[in-house]
Amino acid sequence: FATACLPAGYAGEIVVSGNHVLTGYLHGIGNEENKFLVGNTGWHRTGDAGYLDDRGRLWLLGRCSARIRDGYGTLYPFSVECAAHHLPCVRRAAVICNEGRRVLLIEPRGRDQNKLSHLEPIFARFHIDHISFLKKIPVDSRHNAKVDYSALRRVLSKQQNSSSAVDVGQ
Repeated sequence: FATACLPAGYAGEIVVSGNHVLTGYLHGIGNEENKFLVGNTGWHRTGDAGYLDDRGRLWLLGRCSARIRDGYGTLYPFSVECAAHHLPCVRRAAVICNEGRRVLLIEPRGRDQNKLSHLEPIFARFHIDHISFLKKIPVDSRHNAKVDYSALRRVLSKQQNSSSAVDVGQ
């Protein structure tokens, strides 16, 4: 276990342990994927990525499964999504890789889509290739704040030719 732990500044999956962490699920379903023992200590794999800084603070990067690795490097969509949430006209945001392109999906707050035409320079440092607007970004039924990336890909494939998309180039 000690050799699998990463030093400060390196991103990896967050695992947790303690009295509040269950050592198993009902009937053991999901234990093999999400639980493990180190000695007598039970650990839970959260599925979230993060890193510890040099002061021991944990920085959350988002879902491990949402990580994008491409020619620009590694991008954890959570950082872009958090930046988008700071804009008052954005209700929800998500980033995915679709056909080798980084796509930012925006669920506008109210009818403020026209106010979002200025997004390109804000997200240029993230190498976003395409911005698309959705009426509703799907979320995980267990965690209302977490984007359901699988459902999002299905929605995006249906709307690829939508007139509400803005191509921001490269």
